[in-house]
Amino acid sequence: MLHKLIEKKLRCTSIITPMKISDYLDLIDDVYKDKGGLQGQRTPLKTKTALVIRDRMVKDIQNNAILPPVVIGILVEPIEIEKFNSIDNLDELLKIAKKDIPGRLSVIDGMQRTTAIAEAIELNPSVKNNELRVEFWVSDSLNSLIYRMLVLNTGQVPWEVSRQLNTVYNPLLKIISDKVSGNIDIFNQDEESRRRTRAGQYQSEKLIELLLLFSARKNHIELKSTISEDFARLDIIESSSHERFLDYFIKTIELLTSFDKTISRYESKGEVEQRLIRFKTGKDIFKSFPAMVGFCVAMSIYIFDQPGFDIDWDESELKFEVICKKLELFFERVEKMNNEQLEKLLDIENLDLLLSVKSSKVGQFERNFFTTSFLTLLEGIEKIENSLKPCWRRAGN
Repeated sequence: MLHKLIEKKLRCTSIITPMKISDYLDLIDDVYKDKGGLQGQRTPLKTKTALVIRDRMVKDIQNNAILPPVVIGILVEPIEIEKFNSIDNLDELLKIAKKDIPGRLSVIDGMQRTTAIAEAIELNPSVKNNELRVEFWVSDSLNSLIYRMLVLNTGQVPWEVSRQLNTVYNPLLKIISDKVSGNIDIFNQDEESRRRTRAGQYQSEKLIELLLLFSARKNHIELKSTISEDFARLDIIESSSHERFLDYFIKTIELLTSFDKTISRYESKGEVEQRLIRFKTGKDIFKSFPAMVGFCVAMSIYIFDQPGFDIDWDESELKFEVICKKLELFFERVEKMNNEQLEKLLDIENLDLLLSVKSSKVGQFERNFFTTSFLTLLEGIEKIENSLKPCWRRAGN
């Protein structure tokens, strides 16, 4: 029997049903292999207390204990949502859920329970015939799945946001790859030992971190601080709950890629390059992750206001449309520049000098520097004609 609740605001349908454990494991098998769910959801339990609890859970499962429902996210096409709302049996539900569509399924909640179930089956294969309650969280919006995952896991310790987001990053990265115009290359660092060799290349983990920072409107989140973590979580939940949030983030990545590609054409001259320490060519700027963070967070602050302030979504939409048009015109102008003009625009010697300052926290210093620099660019883009020097100088003061 299926129990359904429909949430119209988030365009989601919650379906709870009992399933045979063997059917559940068969359903999520590909998610596990793709590292789009189980392996990325949370780090393995290592503490002595946690391992004792895990062992107890395994024993309870062998004794047919009733576990809280695991939660499976299903990302569907808009035309499919009505099918889910009308189905009335598990076989029909699984038929649609098992469609061979990349990123369709994700394990939103239930990593530790599933791992314990697998261990229990190794000790007692008959456990596969037991029943497990499963909640399917169905939506045509990835936003809603991310929002559901964040709310569901609030209060857990540790709350490792980047790993939690990995449970749903596969469809997000596919959407970014499909929507970002031009040649963009996203690769998984765990599977591919690769370094960036050209503009428009991103590690999947870095894009997830950019999403997190864009949501929080901060260039760094100190997850070791409970208070900072709690407030960051509130910012992220507020942002991700809005329908257009992912559109804003994806467009920001598209603008970042355009910026990256157009300045990557700059090649420094020999005598100049010998004086440089950090940045020798145009492509070195966004090769620096702090520069990527700075641009994305500057966009977020410009659109949504400083962290802590409530977001006016109507005003944000207007600001977003205006700044996108201004940036696109700016990039068109930069694209027409020759190498000498790009040298003047980037003012790479001053940039290199300002970032060569010794600091005990180099990474945070650079994130702050680029956030201030790009926020200056966004706020005064009409006045930035031939050089980014005012941006670098403001950040360096």
